[in-house]
Amino acid sequence: MTIVPYAVGLTLHKTNAAPHEHYGYVNEQILLASIAFVGFCCNVWLYIDDKKNRGGLLDKVSVKEESVQAAMEAEIDEAESTNVMEEGP
Repeated sequence: MTIVPYAVGLTLHKTNAAPHEHYGYVNEQILLASIAFVGFCCNVWLYIDDKKNRGGLLDKVSVKEESVQAAMEAEIDEAESTNVMEEGP
């Protein structure tokens, strides 16, 4: 991710030198679209790997009303205890 801004800058700089109506932005968009495509392929690969080797762990997210409510209450309790500790005597 740290190389992408540099690569986009190089792409714009090199293609901007030649007189062109799009000023290098077509090449920049192709570069960004190809990076997004690589990311999409990695996501598909990870999903297939999860289904094959881990029994679909990513699909087994439980969304029960009680568990959501309990998690929200736990976060509130934790935040309140943190505030009490910060105030002190």
